[in-house]
Amino acid sequence: MILICFRSVSPLRCMLRGCKLKSLQFTLVELIIVMGLLVLIAGVVVIGIDKVVVDQRFRQEVSMVAEDLTFAQDLMLITGIDIKVKFKESSDNKGIEYFLESDVQLPQGMQPLVKKKLLKTIRGVTFDDNNGNEHQERGHLDLLFLSKGFVMSHGIITLSISTANNFSKKSLEAYIPLVGYPKPIKAVDSYEEAEEVCDAADNETFNESVLQDTSLQLSAS
Repeated sequence: MILICFRSVSPLRCMLRGCKLKSLQFTLVELIIVMGLLVLIAGVVVIGIDKVVVDQRFRQEVSMVAEDLTFAQDLMLITGIDIKVKFKESSDNKGIEYFLESDVQLPQGMQPLVKKKLLKTIRGVTFDDNNGNEHQERGHLDLLFLSKGFVMSHGIITLSISTANNFSKKSLEAYIPLVGYPKPIKAVDSYEEAEEVCDAADNETFNESVLQDTSLQLSAS
């Protein structure tokens, strides 16, 4: 004889089990959504940190270039030695090399100060001279500090994280105005500000020239 037993399950228990299953499923969906949001937020944070790091490195390299240009100018004025600051792309294409070059052998103690340096964040260098001509070959130029300050490069240096072939309007850029005679050298954030520095220096030179001519005329009379 086979005895078959049927276990009765109350409707209430079935409803409770269904609710637990639905509750569990809903929690899994929520968990997946939260994890997706966390991944998205983490990605945004990483991108933001990367931009901050690049910006900081760029500013440090710009400051280094401005300081070395000031050193080249001071070295020319103090020693009377003609100095050239040369920029060129590195042979391994990992950045831009720049160094100070003189027409005579510098004292041994100054050799470490003029050694070659590598710009890794700055990938583009151009120079607009005072005649409005742009040196199109990015990453390769010579800046002159000659004749005790009577012959110096006059224009605006543009430093960028983009190369000429990969230029973007959103690219980080900084500008260093060179006024053509010994003057404090510092970087500015906009091309317009650099132009103002050059224009002010040109006006100052013009006014001094007019005063000298007037003094000579008065002395002659």
